[in-house]
Amino acid sequence: MLGDLAQVVLDRYRGDLRRLRTEVKRNPSQVCALLTELPGVDNGAVDLFFREIQALWPEVEPFADRHALMAARRLALGQSARDLAELVRAGGTEKLSWLVGALARINLDNRYNTLKLARP
Repeated sequence: MLGDLAQVVLDRYRGDLRRLRTEVKRNPSQVCALLTELPGVDNGAVDLFFREIQALWPEVEPFADRHALMAARRLALGQSARDLAELVRAGGTEKLSWLVGALARINLDNRYNTLKLARP
């Protein structure tokens, strides 16, 4: 399946997903729709992609998928992607991407009991 995905990205976008982005005029919902047309790409894969790409594609941020938001709520860090963006305001979108990725991983692996949060 990975080979099929790579071939379609090569054929449609000459190996560069920025062409997909340009094609839909940076519209995140249309980016999502085109990505899910690719072989093996489901909503979970798009969530992962958006978590990471928001550091480079400002039209996607702030983004937090359901796994990151579940962890954020459980850890009392916020209720929305905007809340999380506010937490890392000084760090910019790269830090938001890191935070959202870490929260998603905590939720997916159910690693809450391994955390020690520093509270002011």
